Amino acid sequence: MKKIFAAAAAVVLAAAGAIYTVHASGAEAARWEHAVFAQDDQQGGHFQHHVVGRVMAHVARELKLTEAQQTEIRAVFAAERQNVLPLLQRLHEARQQYDSVNAPGGFDEAKARAYASRQAETIAELLVAKERVKSKVYAVLTPEQREKANTMHERFAARVHEHFHGAGL
Repeated sequence: MKKIFAAAAAVVLAAAGAIYTVHASGAEAARWEHAVFAQDDQQGGHFQHHVVGRVMAHVARELKLTEAQQTEIRAVFAAERQNVLPLLQRLHEARQQYDSVNAPGGFDEAKARAYASRQAETIAELLVAKERVKSKVYAVLTPEQREKANTMHERFAARVHEHFHGAGL
């Protein structure tokens, strides 16, 4: 289940034009944590919640979001959470099923292709959800904030690329 919340965090970070540093006050972070992860979360993942909350608070501060903008963006995340969590759950459950019927070292190409096809459909839905959130968030931003968000996202993407490219991946 923690993988599900890590993936949810990744979707949220990407949708918000994620950034590379994490510095925010606890109160700001808590408000974002609550917006992204509703109180009905019984599965833990507190580390992911904390990190996402802090990142979102940092993004809000860097973009100089007004309280009204923050409220509107939190509402976007809260609404989309209802769409994304079942998709993440589907990914997680399909992986568990696949792992339970495939012995380590065993390979059944037909099963692998069927699994990959099902997962691809779910991942496609997650990508659409990410773009939907991004579009709604960008609609709340001023032109200057959009430009800053794009710059922040480009820096983040470059760092991720450098990290993985430097690791030979």
